[in-house]
Amino acid sequence: MQGAVFRILNSCISNSWSEAESSCLRWAYALTARGHNVTTIVPEGSRIGEELKRRRLNLVTLPGEGRWYDIGSRFKLRSLLKRHSIKIIQAHTTQDLKLLNFLRLGMKLPRILFAWHGENMRLSRKAVLDRFSLSGVSHVIVPSGFAKERFVDATSFKRERVSVVYDGFDASQYELVHHDRLKIREKLEIPRSHVMIGCRNWIGPDMGDLELIEAMRIVLRRFENAHLILIGEQRDSETAYLEALKAKVSEYGMDRIVTFVTELEEIALLSAIDIFVNPAYEDISGTYLIEAMLAGLPCIAADSGALSEILEKGRLGLLAEPRSVEGLAKALLTLIENEDLRADLASKAKAHAHERFRVALMLGALEKLYATRAG
Repeated sequence: MQGAVFRILNSCISNSWSEAESSCLRWAYALTARGHNVTTIVPEGSRIGEELKRRRLNLVTLPGEGRWYDIGSRFKLRSLLKRHSIKIIQAHTTQDLKLLNFLRLGMKLPRILFAWHGENMRLSRKAVLDRFSLSGVSHVIVPSGFAKERFVDATSFKRERVSVVYDGFDASQYELVHHDRLKIREKLEIPRSHVMIGCRNWIGPDMGDLELIEAMRIVLRRFENAHLILIGEQRDSETAYLEALKAKVSEYGMDRIVTFVTELEEIALLSAIDIFVNPAYEDISGTYLIEAMLAGLPCIAADSGALSEILEKGRLGLLAEPRSVEGLAKALLTLIENEDLRADLASKAKAHAHERFRVALMLGALEKLYATRAG
């Protein structure tokens, strides 16, 4: 690589798996491959820790939740900062900011960058803890223009200290192989002739899953050979919501039409999908939408948040009014009944995603911030 080599401490003390954790992992891998010295702090037994180990990336583990702030953890982190001559600390969740603020008591830390992935959409000017957590932050990185407006509005953080860095992806992961499509459909017991509509996202009340299920009822009145697959995990607090969704599917007699999947490799599942949908009310990054575009899928999304930004206001895919069952159904039927339109949108979206969401662009933007803000 050319240019400065940065010594970076990534912090992601989270036991869950969502935007923050997946982006932290992706950044650690890409920055390390670029030649930077990256070490990531994770909790013992966390999924992100296992993923880092699998990729042979540097990591340091802290005790489980509730023990992150003990004397042992504090000593371990202080020693790490000194031993590795860390110049940049990059936090990925608000929990990381709390830990780092605890650590910096009585110690001068390197400049802290905060990568806000929206894991706490309720940041508020009235939240004293949030203001204190941000007090040690030199710069904030957000994944979309929408996220920047939301963050600045919610926290009064100076606009010039918030930068949009779109996530970068290895496009080769999304080159789909035809035999994978048939194999996955067979495993899911979905006929080859059916048009498969896929939604990959966190399953929760603000993700638009219920509206999508309702829209499928309308679609099935005109097109019987359609199938919906909902791909994703639910947070522990939303288990009841997932069960309620399944009960609604059963109530509508759609058990053989709607499939819930969490156990298969999520990226591989994209190969079996004909039309991708993200009906989330307020998505700040559109990560799963970008991945579908890279996979060459025609896309439908809610006209909200970062989704319409990524689809360039409808140039690269169809947009539906948020929370609108009829709008989703109309968009689905439009693509189901028009294969030429599907192919055209898929081609445009894939070409755009390959150019706009490259790893090299993400790394260049991050390195520029490191040099100017965290030096």
